[in-house]
Amino acid sequence: MEMGKRIKLFWEANNFPFVTSFNYLRFASMAEKVFDFLIPAILTGLILLMVAVIEPSTSTVLKGIKDINNQSLTFISILAGFNIASVSVLATAGSSLLKKLKDTESKTLKGKTLYEIMMTFFCAAVVSQFLIILIGVIILVLSSLVNLPANFNISYLWFLIAIWVYSLLLTIFISLRNLKILFFIMVNEEY
Repeated sequence: MEMGKRIKLFWEANNFPFVTSFNYLRFASMAEKVFDFLIPAILTGLILLMVAVIEPSTSTVLKGIKDINNQSLTFISILAGFNIASVSVLATAGSSLLKKLKDTESKTLKGKTLYEIMMTFFCAAVVSQFLIILIGVIILVLSSLVNLPANFNISYLWFLIAIWVYSLLLTIFISLRNLKILFFIMVNEEY
């Protein structure tokens, strides 16, 4: 088998995270994207502004990152569990609910069922949470193995810290929105 075909087969077998994330962006309304992306960005900016005003020492910031990372890994794992449980419930739901979701076309996305949209949102949340857990484990390992000197210049790491804080907030807001969607589809049928 030629190399190009192997690469294509590999991509097709492993592109689920990318396809799910792309569909999530396609299916989400502008209001949902504002809730998912803009509000966490504003909160990240406010958090970093407060840290800048406090002006903590480099050692305090590095210790804080490690402590926050440890707690965040636990919390994000719980959120991932919530989303996986929701996907499981939807996939094995009593036939009338499952049939209704599979048969009901979205009022906002023509050609897409409520089931496909809901599964996409929950799966995208799980993908993002697993990615955050992976990055968090890498941070945990590196922060445990590397001892940076107290006079380490942290200024060039602020961008990475901002991305990390934003990612954590983002996944919380995505899970909040998933909870809202689950409620509306199952109770109000507004989606």
